[in-house]
Amino acid sequence: MDPNQMKKNFSFVLLSFLALFCASCSDVDNDIASRENQNTANAITKTVVTLNNGDQREYIVYIPSTYDETNESPLLFQLHGSSGDGEKYYTISGWNELAEIHNLIVVYPTSYSYDLKLNGCGNDLVTKWNNYNLPKEVCPSEVLRDDTSFFNQIIDELVDEYSIDTSRIYMAGFSNGSGMTSRLAVELSDRIAAIGGLAGFFPEDTIYAPKRILPVHIMLGTTDEKIASRTIFNDTIPMSFQQLFLDPTLRGITQTYVKTFDLNPNYTVTDSTEHTLTATFQGNSGSPEHLMKFTLWKDLGHFFPNPDDRPGAADVLWEFFEFYDN
Repeated sequence: MDPNQMKKNFSFVLLSFLALFCASCSDVDNDIASRENQNTANAITKTVVTLNNGDQREYIVYIPSTYDETNESPLLFQLHGSSGDGEKYYTISGWNELAEIHNLIVVYPTSYSYDLKLNGCGNDLVTKWNNYNLPKEVCPSEVLRDDTSFFNQIIDELVDEYSIDTSRIYMAGFSNGSGMTSRLAVELSDRIAAIGGLAGFFPEDTIYAPKRILPVHIMLGTTDEKIASRTIFNDTIPMSFQQLFLDPTLRGITQTYVKTFDLNPNYTVTDSTEHTLTATFQGNSGSPEHLMKFTLWKDLGHFFPNPDDRPGAADVLWEFFEFYDN
């Protein structure tokens, strides 16, 4: 396909026809088309392939059956973790069900793939978002992609195609994708209403300069093996912020958010449930929209929960997001 043609705002095809053009991805596309029928008959799922800074990039869009072009819909992004892709979180996150209830257009982008030091340079490539932690993880030969530009482009393409409330654009993520939402809260905060994520954060003891200070919700499972192993707790993080902040890593990560978003370091414990404990940090401006929530999930490992019997991560994040606009 001519690259100039690929740059047009909407390239592209319903998944039910994509198999005609992409034999290598036909099985995945047919699976998505099948799930479309299992959701709501009038809902639409599309895969969009676009060109960003010379790279072919992809994202999945879920348009709910409630979509009405005469009314503006909120736009929500779900960012996958390391080695994941948009297809995975289309399947497991629970956002499509919330899209039907709240008339959300939901986007599931896929990151670029890199050669990582952890795997030994020259071995398998792994999908990774270019969050603030990635530069120290990739092999020397790798050229990092500008994912902030990619998200900016996705927003532009979807705003051209659909009736979207541009004051209500939200970024949710998991693990490496959660860390990317924090980067976007700095570099794309002029377009985003709020961000939130689970199991991925800023680097510790750093300060960034956001274009605009926006509401933030970070979350962590107490038995997240990838994060707990980096702390003094080894395998289980306590369900106590007083104890949690005894750990230098978790304290340093939190301080990055406090300093970056001009928050009061004195927090209050709020919105707790049988399964979660939340600390709320108010902003120094005193504005009710200037805040950060930090939620601990009891006995949650390194995954994005979507249980049948109680609210999952998507539910908790949407309950936070829906009150804010840009």
